Amino acid sequence: MSRLTIPTIATSLLLLTGTATAQGYAQPGPPPPPTYQQPNYGPPAPIGIQRDGFVIGFSLGAGALTNDQCESCDSLEGAAAEFHLGFMVSPQLALLVEGYGLSHAELNTTLTQSTGVFAAQYWVSPKFWLKGGLGSGHISLSNDLGEELAVSEEGAAGMIAAGYEFYQGRAFAVDVSLRAAAVSYEESDTVTQTAATLGFNWY
Repeated sequence: MSRLTIPTIATSLLLLTGTATAQGYAQPGPPPPPTYQQPNYGPPAPIGIQRDGFVIGFSLGAGALTNDQCESCDSLEGAAAEFHLGFMVSPQLALLVEGYGLSHAELNTTLTQSTGVFAAQYWVSPKFWLKGGLGSGHISLSNDLGEELAVSEEGAAGMIAAGYEFYQGRAFAVDVSLRAAAVSYEESDTVTQTAATLGFNWY
């Protein structure tokens, strides 16, 4: 029977401890927690009206015709209509072709002045805009059958307007506006047409 000594016992304990430690390190640890990637939803959708590309719209209202050189003449009230189309140069600036007319009916006759202008419309704020343009105008007097009762005249025209969009969708707006156009005739006076209108616009 062999005799155990203190060095032998110590050596055996060290061997057992090293084996157990090596076995402990060899065991795999728990798996890492799963990683989640943030989904890519793209840029957020734009908020508010988007003015871009083609522009078309019209407005209806009421106004008056005034002879600027006749102080004793009364203004002639009538119905007003406006139509425009064009394109957006930028989100704030549009270039347009615009027609604007006003008619006064009395005693089976109708006096009509209409203008056609090239115009620029600029939004000084998201809802408030200004407009101005130059072109030509035409005035005529007709009966209920549409027959002209006097020789119609043409002249140079200028137009200004201001409006406020009180309703805005993504590509549609409803506005109220004040507008005026003056036409200077060669053999007559300057006739101004002013109106307040309700407009509908698509962008």
